[in-house]
Amino acid sequence: MPTTRILLARHGETEWNRRGRWQGHADPPLNDTGRGQAEALAGELAGDGVAAIYASDLRRASETARIVGDRLGLTVTEIPALREIDVGSWSGLTRDEVRARFPDGYARWLAGEIGHDGETREELTARVVPAVESIADAHPGELVLVVTHGGAIRILLAEALCLDSRNIFRIGQRYSALNLVRYFETNPTVELVNGNPATEVERFA
Repeated sequence: MPTTRILLARHGETEWNRRGRWQGHADPPLNDTGRGQAEALAGELAGDGVAAIYASDLRRASETARIVGDRLGLTVTEIPALREIDVGSWSGLTRDEVRARFPDGYARWLAGEIGHDGETREELTARVVPAVESIADAHPGELVLVVTHGGAIRILLAEALCLDSRNIFRIGQRYSALNLVRYFETNPTVELVNGNPATEVERFA
């Protein structure tokens, strides 16, 4: 069975990102910086042979994907299962606000646990990983772009690398970061993490 290459891209910046607010399933759009990041991502991917684009249905991801798709001449398929983790009551709050309102939960978060009343990491894994595996199955031998969120990408990389999910925030993910994961049957392999494709000699071969 041919290997499918999945490019996992984080969305561009929003005003909530800039102000340090937890977003989760909240739906703020990209800001001007985020749109510029999406345009830069589109330029990096032009000519690389991306066959299809999928995205979370939250605006910050779907808008990033559409900007890339317009440049590459591809339509975007939105999949709700690719959403960020639901952070429950923390949505819209800054770190200082969470520390003040939910000190016990904040302490658990600092310790690598889930401190909010939204989804667990297991619940996030249970929806995001099968969604990306299904995309890989639908595109054997192709290069596919999936635009999603920092938490979702970290979970996918942790699953591929067999990492404890408590350590996912040790994986850096700047806005519009790219990560390349190869899927051969059920065995994912991380080839490129948080790289800039313009600096890669082999690109996505």
